[in-house]
Amino acid sequence: MKKALFLLLMTVVVTTGCTTQSNTIQSSTDSSSQKSVSTNVQKLNLTDKVDVKLIDKGFQAADIYKGTYQDYITMKFELTNKTDKDVKGVQGNTIFYDIFDNQIYQSTFSYDQGILASGTATWDATIEYNEFMDDHQKLKTTNLENIRLEWVPEVIIYSDGTKEQV
Repeated sequence: MKKALFLLLMTVVVTTGCTTQSNTIQSSTDSSSQKSVSTNVQKLNLTDKVDVKLIDKGFQAADIYKGTYQDYITMKFELTNKTDKDVKGVQGNTIFYDIFDNQIYQSTFSYDQGILASGTATWDATIEYNEFMDDHQKLKTTNLENIRLEWVPEVIIYSDGTKEQV
């Protein structure tokens, strides 16, 4: 009888311990998914504050007679400040997609020349073209109207010294 009672108590203790561990794992998972949702909300909020669009794309071939020794993919971006504060600079990532939503190219984007409150700015940028890289070839040859740009902001620095970042 004592032996049966002891086994019954051990079963209850072991089962209770497993249930507690299971709840802890579940709580940890819930916390992780909340952080993920929070990060996505922050990115959305930063996108709502500064927007980046690709408005022109071209190619500049090397010309040693003009002092250009490297081929470049040229791009013009339009940055729109949707806030009522002057922006000193923004940083994030730009991801270029084709019409089938296949990623063509991805790069870090840093702009530090300021955007007035509720204003726009344009920025001419270049990528040193490497003809042996598939993503460079695809970016060079894809027409502008067939490119979709995804802007993933990470940091916005305002002229008053405040900063928002993911």
